Amino acid sequence: MLKAVIFDLGGVLTLNSENNKGPKENLQVSPETWNKAGLGLIDDEEAFGEMARNYQVESETIKEWLFSKRKPNPEVFELISQFKPEIKKAIISNSLKSIFY
Repeated sequence: MLKAVIFDLGGVLTLNSENNKGPKENLQVSPETWNKAGLGLIDDEEAFGEMARNYQVESETIKEWLFSKRKPNPEVFELISQFKPEIKKAIISNSLKSIFY
């Protein structure tokens, strides 16, 4: 019997949006900074700050760009709506933690 389902955020619950703001390529940040932020060894704001400096914009602009690159995946949300209420649902992601706030 199914008791719980875990969903990944990027590529499952959300898909890439064609109409995103900012550069179309992945935002430039050093792999070291991205990995440290992903592991919680540095604050996410340091990663956003590095990206902002690379593009000569404010950190808030970087966050707007990142959010605009994603759109909800309607097929998955339709599937979730059909689950029985007692089935637990969770989200897992390798995104920076502040993406969830």
